[in-house]
Amino acid sequence: MQHSSAKYWLSDIAILLFAFSSLYLGASYFRPIANPDEGRYSEIPREMLATGNYTTPHLNGLPYFYKPPLFYWLQCASFKCFGINRTSIRLMNSLMAIMGVCLTYWAGRLLYGRRAGIFSGVILATSFLYYVVGSVVTLDMSVSVFMSGAMFSFIVAIKKSGIFRSLLFCLFFVFCALAVMTKGIIGILIPCAVVFLFIVLGGKERIKGFFQSLSKRDIYGIVLGMVLFFVICVPWHIAVCLENPATNISTNIFTKNPEGQGFFWYYFIHEHFLRYIDSSTSMRYQPFWFFWVIVPVGFIPWIFLLPRAIKQSSSTLNGNRNVLAFMIIWVVFIVAFFSISSSKLVPYITGVYPALAFIVGTWASKVENLKLKPESIIIIVAGFLASIAIVVAYIVLSKKPIEDEVRIAGFYGAIIFGSLMIVVSSVAVWLYRIEKMKAFWISTLVGVTIFSSAVNINAGMGQKINSEKIALEIQNLASEKPVAIAFNYGAFHDLPVWLNKTLILIGEPPEEQKFGWQRTKAENAHRILSTKQSLENFLRKSDLIVVLRQEDLPKLKAYKIPILMTEIARNKNIIVLEVRLNEK
Repeated sequence: MQHSSAKYWLSDIAILLFAFSSLYLGASYFRPIANPDEGRYSEIPREMLATGNYTTPHLNGLPYFYKPPLFYWLQCASFKCFGINRTSIRLMNSLMAIMGVCLTYWAGRLLYGRRAGIFSGVILATSFLYYVVGSVVTLDMSVSVFMSGAMFSFIVAIKKSGIFRSLLFCLFFVFCALAVMTKGIIGILIPCAVVFLFIVLGGKERIKGFFQSLSKRDIYGIVLGMVLFFVICVPWHIAVCLENPATNISTNIFTKNPEGQGFFWYYFIHEHFLRYIDSSTSMRYQPFWFFWVIVPVGFIPWIFLLPRAIKQSSSTLNGNRNVLAFMIIWVVFIVAFFSISSSKLVPYITGVYPALAFIVGTWASKVENLKLKPESIIIIVAGFLASIAIVVAYIVLSKKPIEDEVRIAGFYGAIIFGSLMIVVSSVAVWLYRIEKMKAFWISTLVGVTIFSSAVNINAGMGQKINSEKIALEIQNLASEKPVAIAFNYGAFHDLPVWLNKTLILIGEPPEEQKFGWQRTKAENAHRILSTKQSLENFLRKSDLIVVLRQEDLPKLKAYKIPILMTEIARNKNIIVLEVRLNEK
């Protein structure tokens, strides 16, 4: 094992922060907010700031018990500092991605030296799916980074000694606590399961060796870490349970029946248990093999180096097979855990990429002959294919209803980035032929950066049309009138963000909000107009600005209420109507 001096630590971190802040945030202002996720995770913190309630998350005024509030609190900080805009909405998510890069660098450097740390961090930052999840606001990046911090802390701890080792054991539990406060119990379950499997699968020798190696100071560090875990996690869970108790009509918590249940049932039973085992609850079913396909695709282009890295790591890592085994267990367990689950979404698997980047990065840092066949040739071919993919993606996505600014950005993006990919790939061919392999791999990084930027800017073409322009027109034309979303709140999660207020809903809330609605029906009856009669009663008191999709207009007409509808704005398939009761 190489021992790293303190030299260059700060400069390396500063360079990583600057370089990847530019990559992850440089184009963030150009892409519209993506519904439902980015709209949802903007509106919840906006409502926290508006109401001062930082305990119970609310979405459009309804209690939203899906996840803990740590990421929402981070969003609140961003909004407080920078206002609400496209960049501030994405800032914390992208900073979490960069934190993951720095943690991977940190672990690689502590275990195998500066070069290994840099390679590992750069490979992670430029991995396809990690970059995508780091550019789109979800909770998955944050929980993945915190879990990775915990697991890196453990594997570094067992290779170190003294007080630093004890502090790392403590840090393991702190990272687990932050993960729990981001997305629930998986934040402690996954890191502890990986550590447990690593120790147990090593046989009696590893089990005995691990426990014998624990000093009194290490035990104190572990105990302190456990105490900090509960200090960080318990207060909010108790407070939110007390603020949202079950009612007298609830039966017991071990049921699928939500009637009368409180936060405890929804958060622990519905979200953590039922969604994992019951596809009818999660409504996110995918086949078992889903993540086994997603993981390698998401690790492009570095996936082409992974087989050689695993094969040769036993020797190139100076005999530290335990570290490689830990990383493999880390990856396999996460993939297996989510493959068994009835709830599957692509970002769930983000947590495998720090380990994969560590494996490839630490191996690559020891390789003397960089002319790798056939991997180098495959990467060159992938570069040319990427240039074609950029153009094909534009052609396919341009057939959807798309805002003009998004279409224009996609058009010029396809031309500019597609051309740059051809140029860089051609340069890579030339460098490979003259055996300038360091320059070849630098050109590969440049190509990956170009492709990532193209994906970020052009991704807007694959999104649903957002509400930002519509909100501006409403503010200009009818700022004082009440605003309603008709029938499909999920398509307009960002509308209350841009209007800076909670909105009326015509029709029932989406499935994700029905539990909160059932608990607060009485107090929200004036806002949730779930029946024809409730809408008619509202219109007797006030005119209404209604925002809806073109395809939902027949549903409004089917109510057969005597109303006058005037179109005041439109953005592709989004219509804004001024609706008033016709009492003649």
